[in-house]
Amino acid sequence: MLIEASASVYGDELITATELNQQPGRVLDKAWERPVTITRNEQHFALLRRDRMTDMVKAAKMSQIVIELIDVAYRSRLGEQISSEHPLGWVKAFDNDELRELIAEVENAYRLVDSDSQAWDNLEALIHEWRESAIAINSKELAAAFNDQIDDDPFDEDREIIEKKIAEAMAKMTPEMWKELAEEESLDTMRRISENPISTPPKNQKKKE
Repeated sequence: MLIEASASVYGDELITATELNQQPGRVLDKAWERPVTITRNEQHFALLRRDRMTDMVKAAKMSQIVIELIDVAYRSRLGEQISSEHPLGWVKAFDNDELRELIAEVENAYRLVDSDSQAWDNLEALIHEWRESAIAINSKELAAAFNDQIDDDPFDEDREIIEKKIAEAMAKMTPEMWKELAEEESLDTMRRISENPISTPPKNQKKKE
């Protein structure tokens, strides 16, 4: 069974460990062209180029992300509450139409992985763009909620509505989004300080009486 699986992935050429030791150059030349299987007793090893192994690992990783992303997006469309702690919790920022569009774009991009050498990179970029959009949506909602005028009256109906909006916006934020938002705020603060520097006396300088 293992030999059959190896044949389907690495071709039908099996090379013994003895052959590898006796003719390493010939075996490596073969491995440069395509992966081969090295056998030793009942053990089997894969010999292939490093760049091909990198591609295989990336393909496996991206496939897992795609499957999980589509699953989470479908569950969110059905009204299931996705935890903000979930790595893909950012999909909660989108409504049903946007989720349907996300699913369609990801599925279409995924179908090209066998025919387009850049498909995995394009798929990764597409998912990154959707995630950035979610962060932007949540950031705007949160900023808008905080910028609303809140009456001093604690029993005011508008205050309760605004507080509800703030809570809803914050609930959609994942830990990663909070981190990125904090970094953006820090950069914005540094930019404001650089544009409007405030002169402060040295720590050791005493105030004039």
